[in-house]
Amino acid sequence: MASQSVWGTFESQLLMQRLTVVGVNLLFLWALSPLGGQASLRLMTRSLRASHKSGKLRYMTTGPAATMWGLSTTYIDNGKFADAGALYTAALLAPLSTKLGTQDPWGNVKIPSLQSVNSSSPDSNGWYTVPKDASSPEDYSSLVGLPIVGLPSRDSSSFNLQYTYLALDCQPFTQAPYPGVNGSDNYYTTNYTKLDDMAPGQVWFEKEEDDPFGNPMGDRNSFFMDTTRSFPWGIKVGDDQDLFMGRLNGFFGNYNTSLMPEKELTMNRELLFVSQYATTKSGNEIGLNIATCSLSQTHVEAFVQCKGSTCATTKLRKSLEDTRSTSLTGLEHGTIMFAFAKQFPRAVKFTTGSSPTEHFLANTSAFPFVQQVGHSPSDVMFTNLSRVSPDLFSKRLSLVMNTFYQLSVQPTGYFGSLPQNLSLYGPDTDTFDDINAYLPKNLTATEHTFSDWYTTFEQQTQDIKSPFIAATTSAIITATEQIFVCNFAWLALLLAASTITLITGGVALVLKRRTLGPELFGFVTSMTYENPWVKVPDGGTTLDAMERARLLKDLEVYVGDVRGSDRVGHIALAAGVPIRKLERGRLYY
Repeated sequence: MASQSVWGTFESQLLMQRLTVVGVNLLFLWALSPLGGQASLRLMTRSLRASHKSGKLRYMTTGPAATMWGLSTTYIDNGKFADAGALYTAALLAPLSTKLGTQDPWGNVKIPSLQSVNSSSPDSNGWYTVPKDASSPEDYSSLVGLPIVGLPSRDSSSFNLQYTYLALDCQPFTQAPYPGVNGSDNYYTTNYTKLDDMAPGQVWFEKEEDDPFGNPMGDRNSFFMDTTRSFPWGIKVGDDQDLFMGRLNGFFGNYNTSLMPEKELTMNRELLFVSQYATTKSGNEIGLNIATCSLSQTHVEAFVQCKGSTCATTKLRKSLEDTRSTSLTGLEHGTIMFAFAKQFPRAVKFTTGSSPTEHFLANTSAFPFVQQVGHSPSDVMFTNLSRVSPDLFSKRLSLVMNTFYQLSVQPTGYFGSLPQNLSLYGPDTDTFDDINAYLPKNLTATEHTFSDWYTTFEQQTQDIKSPFIAATTSAIITATEQIFVCNFAWLALLLAASTITLITGGVALVLKRRTLGPELFGFVTSMTYENPWVKVPDGGTTLDAMERARLLKDLEVYVGDVRGSDRVGHIALAAGVPIRKLERGRLYY
């Protein structure tokens, strides 16, 4: 009767100092109470259930169609260079956390450069894992990302993107004093003949009439770019028009060996980068840093994962679909090359010293404007890019050059709130052959020359009202919902405890029914049965203890000495007889 609780059962076994079969079973039965209680609390847990479906997305293409759309809308009439310059400035002035982030200032997903991730080993499918945290801005191919239309607002999605970006490989700088008049190195006066000998090119070929450094007293440039090889419809006499027309056609995938020797497929265009730097701490004496760079394009496939509109590129590999030559870029078109070289140095407005672009090339982690109160010396206003290693300079120049080029090709669509009607963004197409989707089947760019199809392409795209033309990809969209999950181990324990308890209770009912004697254990009333020291009417031995208690509810009982007059007392439950209170020091038996 001491086993009326968990602790009572345990305590009784300790006090009895005897473990019996009955005791073991009592311990087991009482253990079911806390175990069953805990099982009922741990029976159900919350979890997430995912459902998958496919969906179509549209993203800004960087293929040949984008280049030609940029030629038609930006480069021919220069109408969008102001937009491109404003976006480029905003991207250049973004906080470092944004430059290191997976999305640009407007929430478009950025694509890392293949060079930044290929130091690790690819998997069996050629994928490189992209680190979660970029170590520097030049880990990305561009400061701006790709706008994507059709992303679910809440669900997760994953998809592949085809992407093409420009890349440069520059040789170490050579330095020379600025070619001033009469042998001076003052940039307020220029010997243009000598400057042309130092940096010959196809864009700035009349430097005296069109100074590549601009007006020192007004709008000026602190650097300029040029190319040493010509392009179709080249301005300088003696250019091989057929050769460079063949290179332009090759950019679109039309490799005509009669116009372009096969070696041209692997011959990169050469660019010149010329930058001013201060040779003294103060004064107007400057020098020139001149670097020769090899221009190419890289075709990659990116695996992107999004949660709502928050996206990140998690894997990258060389494109398996875009097999066009990496040596032939959109700058093979003379108008594009010419306008890009003119507009890129002027993308950010400034008046003194080096441009913000050059300050960024010198240190991509610092703010690209001089942060100094008062007048700054020349060696602070001008940055010396020769202090940057050729490999690092190549990465940084590729970053800013590709940023401005991507913005100039399609400057609209970066600000969000894009139309969600996917059909507005042109026909469904892949990046590598996107231009053929805008041409008749009998006039593809891969089989015809640029002169044959460009007018048709321009007519087809002039009526497009979307912010950009887009490629198509298929996304796996994962929707999650919260559900309750049963823990079957705890369920089994709860069922076992409940079943055993139920069986025990059922057995108790059967035994109670079969038991003939009254239930008197565990009640104070039990001590009144045939107790000579309790004066109550005789009988009532067949009553249960509870029934007897109801009949004796007004009876006062005491635990006392019923032999108070004897030398040795006797303790008993008594009622209606003389008793003596219990005393400390008195003997009882």
